[in-house]
Parts: sequence; C-alpha cells; structure tokens
Amino acid sequence: MDSLLPYLSRLEKSVYQYCSFPMEIQEDDTIIKYVIQKNVWILKNLPYRYRNNKEFIFPIIKKTPSLFIHISRELKNDYEIVDFICFQKGLFLSYIPPRMKENEEKILELIDINPNIVTYLSNELRDNHKIMEKVIEKNAFFYSYASSRLKEDDSFVLQCIQKDGNIISFTPQKYRKNPDIMKIVISKNVSNFRFISKKLLENDVFLNEIIDIKPSVFSLLPYYLRQREDLMVKSLQTYIYNFYYIPEHYKYNFRFLLEIMEKNPNIYCLFPRLMIQKIQERKKYIYFLLLVNSKENNKKKTVFQSFDLSQYISTFLF
Repeated sequence: MDSLLPYLSRLEKSVYQYCSFPMEIQEDDTIIKYVIQKNVWILKNLPYRYRNNKEFIFPIIKKTPSLFIHISRELKNDYEIVDFICFQKGLFLSYIPPRMKENEEKILELIDINPNIVTYLSNELRDNHKIMEKVIEKNAFFYSYASSRLKEDDSFVLQCIQKDGNIISFTPQKYRKNPDIMKIVISKNVSNFRFISKKLLENDVFLNEIIDIKPSVFSLLPYYLRQREDLMVKSLQTYIYNFYYIPEHYKYNFRFLLEIMEKNPNIYCLFPRLMIQKIQERKKYIYFLLLVNSKENNKKKTVFQSFDLSQYISTFLF
C-alpha cells in the first residue's frame, strides 16, 4: 500500500494522471477503485478486463448510462445491460441486437420511452400497423418511416393527418386530390394549401367549404380565382385582411365596397383613402336628403325660396 501513496497523491491533483502510470499500477485494484470513485469517466481508460467485468461495470452504468459506449463489445451485447440502457433508458438504440429488435412487446414498451427506435427497425416492423400506430401517436412525422403499404393505407394516413396535418408533404398524390383530407390539413395549417391538386381548384363546392373553414386561405388562391367576386365576398365576410389580396380595381369599385360593408362593416378601415372620402360624402348627402324630406321639418314655408340650395349641400358635404 505504501508503494501506491505517491500515485494516490498524484491522483488527488488530477485523476487523469492515471493514464501516465505504469501498466502494473493501472491494473491495481486499489488504484482503479480510487479513480472510479473520483471520476467515473476514467472508465474509458481502464484495462479491458475491467470494462468487460459485468459485476464491476453494471452498477456504474446504472448511475451513469452514458458510459455504455465505453464498455466492452461483449457487454454491449449482454441482454440485461442492453435491456436497461436501450429499453429502460431509451439510449444508444443502434446497439439493440437484431434478436431484440424483433421482440414486438419490447419495441412497443420502448416507443413510450423513445419513439426514435423506429429509425432502427426492420422493414417488417415498419410494416406493423400496431407499432407504427403507436409511433405516430408520439410524433406524426414518423409517417415517413412507415412501409410503402402503410403509406397507401387510408385509415393509417387519416390517423396521421389528424395528428399533424403537415405530414401531407410526405403522402402520395392521391391524398392531395381528396377534398376531405385537404380540408383537414388546411384547417390545421393554411400553408398546406400549397400541396393542393389542380383538380380541387376546379371544385367550387370545395373552394367555398375551405373558405368557410379557413378564410385566410383566400390569399393563397391563384390570381384567376381571387378575381371571382363570389369568393371575394365570402372570404371578406369573416376575415377583413383578405381585402389586401383582392384585385386592385375592386378596391375602387364603389358598388362592391358598399356590398361588402353591408356584410362586414369592419372592413371600412382598410378602404383606400379616396373611397373613404366618397363614402363619407355619400353619407352626408343621404343625411341631407333625409333632413330635407323629414316630416319633423317645421319650416315648411318655402324653406329654400330665399336661400341658395347649393349652400346647404356644401354645408353637408364638406
């Protein structure tokens, strides 16, 4: 023991002094227990027989699972250690032996801990509806790892899309032609409209329904559809900011502006200044006419015979 004192004193200053010790000192049990107690990460520098000693390694791994990478190749294939590291902690999934990857029950348990296991599964397991369904519950984007058969399975695709509409970008073209599917994905994220098929753009029923569901989709319509007055009016009823995306000449169409004001008065604040002035003048003029024709006007004796009517009109208009 006395012969080890100089080495122990050096280890007190820095545990990594261990690497410079003679081989016989490095293999001394007292030294090894001391350095492990000081810093478990020195494990990677220990002699192979210690890194291959399950009784020595397993308690250390339980406290610091990240050290699994530094143990021996034999222990990396040990069922108990792999079960603890991969299936209980969800770490180092690439080290799961093939025989364990085929265990469906184990895989289902691991998905709860770390769904990333799907990236290491065989094609047969990625074709397993039960496994992929559970993975999708954790993260819908794992749809991209499903088998070709499942990617074409209507019920599976619908389940994924209801979880996260953004996966439409990974689905086959046939789902982008499905109005029910596209209504779901657009309602979840309006930018998914960019994946819509040309066929649906020709479907008036679908266009009206999707504007009801997500009025802001109007801004993403092709210009030729944004020129349709019926779609403009429908979208502006519930979302005034679509006004920025209507054709310019409609913004100065007095008849059209009055029509949409009746449906959604709040849109008035977005009108061009010139049109706001015209509308105000119209209101003043109507008010003037109502005043002139009012039954409560007591001055019925030739009210305007001695006055110029234009003066009254200018009073109300300006």
